[in-house]
Amino acid sequence: MHANKEQARLIARKIAKKCHKIYPLIPYLDIKIIDYSLETPESIFNTLLVSQTGQLLAGEDLSQPISYFKNSSRELIQFSLDEAEAKFESVLKTSDLLIQNKRLPHLSKSILRIGGLLKLNEGVYVRSPSEGALALCELSPKTLKDITIILDSFEKQTPSEILFKSFVKILKMIKEEFCYD
Repeated sequence: MHANKEQARLIARKIAKKCHKIYPLIPYLDIKIIDYSLETPESIFNTLLVSQTGQLLAGEDLSQPISYFKNSSRELIQFSLDEAEAKFESVLKTSDLLIQNKRLPHLSKSILRIGGLLKLNEGVYVRSPSEGALALCELSPKTLKDITIILDSFEKQTPSEILFKSFVKILKMIKEEFCYD
């Protein structure tokens, strides 16, 4: 099984690279390989992404309606929070400022997209960072300033110290208000 998953991932990377070479103006394809034999937070999250935003290229369509994910919303929020915190830690450990600056937009998106998961109980999922930011502000209006700083960082250069402080505040708020560990 492990060899098949690795082989599938290798094929997916080759497809993404080839598509990018042929169509350099479009972003790299994000091809998900989902192992349905294990129900982990990651596989549930990937199923959500594929079901709501994906396009089936091959195999059986195993997408699920949004209602399927309501019972897993807490688990998905915790998974995404853990992923964002791991990315943040990686950014903080990076001494190369060029690499750090390249990772910051990805981290910002990861944090704001947690807002989209907070809407699952309403039967809605949004993936865009701006819609996630709006969801976070609706659910916790006191975060408006820090969410605005993160969202604005896509358009204008923001000093990393300011961005880091906003990351910490938003991640802490999500953990305190929406995760109960």
